[in-house]
Amino acid sequence: MTLAITLSIVIALAALAATLYQFFQQKKVLAQLQSQQKAWEQASETRQHQLKDLQEKQLSQLEHKLTLQIERLAESQTRQSQRSEHVEHLNRQYQETLNQTRIEQELAAIPLIEDLPLPTSQKGKEAAEARQKQSINLRGYDLSGRDFSHRYLAHVDLSNAKLVKTNLFMADLSHACLKGADLTGADLSAANLTHADLRGAILHDTNLLVTDLNNALLLGATLTEIRNLTDDQLESAILDEKKTFEAGFDETNPRLPSIPVDPNKAE
Repeated sequence: MTLAITLSIVIALAALAATLYQFFQQKKVLAQLQSQQKAWEQASETRQHQLKDLQEKQLSQLEHKLTLQIERLAESQTRQSQRSEHVEHLNRQYQETLNQTRIEQELAAIPLIEDLPLPTSQKGKEAAEARQKQSINLRGYDLSGRDFSHRYLAHVDLSNAKLVKTNLFMADLSHACLKGADLTGADLSAANLTHADLRGAILHDTNLLVTDLNNALLLGATLTEIRNLTDDQLESAILDEKKTFEAGFDETNPRLPSIPVDPNKAE
């Protein structure tokens, strides 16, 4: 009886020990699993941080690289723009120099009146026709202060040109276009302005001593403080109405050259 009880107790203790062993083993396994899970989580978190740091580093490098490329591109575009502007500036200078050289050559080629053949001869007529066809264009150029005395400038286009204090003494400007030209202080004494177009021109303080104004078109011209202008000269020019000059000629109606106006008939 006692042996059976003892055996039962031993079996019970053995079962309890086995159960406890199994429990501790399971607890150990669970602890290992938890430790592994924690380690995995830590490793995963570390990897995520590392990946994030790597991505941020790569993004920063990419951003830096893109910034450098943009800066280089901007510098390249700036240099290209500067080169283009420089080339354009050089082209403008070249064109200006070329035009100025051409003008200087054309100005130097303007003949003196006394070197031309007489227009009464056949050779003179042919030469005059050729010069008329090849008349130079000086439109808008600044020719102030130059000496064109005794020069043949017939049929030349000088519209809107600046001829301030230019010497045109005894120059032939017949049929020349001087529309809008600035002739302030110019010397036109003894010049030939027959049939010249002086519409809107500025003739302030201009010397018109014995200047031939026959059929010269002076409509809209500024005629102030004209020097040496006479009534006889005005009689042959085409003028605006309502202009008064220092010479004492009061122009109240447009006057055509070579057509006398009778005041009684005009009324």
